[in-house]
Amino acid sequence: MPYNAKAETRDEFIADHKRAHGRSPNNASINDVYRRALKQCPSISMNPRRQQGKPCIAGTRIPVHLVLWALEQHGSIEGVLKSYPDLTTQQVKDALYFAETVLGSTRAINEATFTT
Repeated sequence: MPYNAKAETRDEFIADHKRAHGRSPNNASINDVYRRALKQCPSISMNPRRQQGKPCIAGTRIPVHLVLWALEQHGSIEGVLKSYPDLTTQQVKDALYFAETVLGSTRAINEATFTT
């Protein structure tokens, strides 16, 4: 569910968020973005001792980025489940929603640093 269940449109969601937090969701800190994404996606966890802190499917060592890569390669959730038969459909959907939440934040993109 990408927006607040009570809000009918994206604009209403942003207005609700501003009223509740005093800022738009895209102005949230990167830590807030990750916290919100993790709260909304119970199948995803981040642990500094597992996969160098990358977001993973909870209880596994499968990083979210590999689930996304499998989706790109196979073109469907069923294809991802063939690559990772121990995952559930809900875990794959949580990985997708987690990525959407994090990447949909302009703050996450603006705070990214690229080194060569």
